[in-house]
Amino acid sequence: MKTEEELVVAFAQNLRAERARVGLSQQELSDKAGVDRMSISKYERGHALPNLNNAAALACALGCSLESLVS
Repeated sequence: MKTEEELVVAFAQNLRAERARVGLSQQELSDKAGVDRMSISKYERGHALPNLNNAAALACALGCSLESLVS
């Protein structure tokens, strides 16, 4: 099981990678997922973790599983 710090780092790296894979800017992902752009920036820099609703919305907007964002 990952520590909270490991989870934050993994989520940040995976979110950036998935966003790059689909070719969206942070603003475009924000618009598509309904999540504030500044929050996405914080997630990608490893300064915060999203709540479950935001994490699920991001995964849906990126066309990936929630598991792929946290593993």
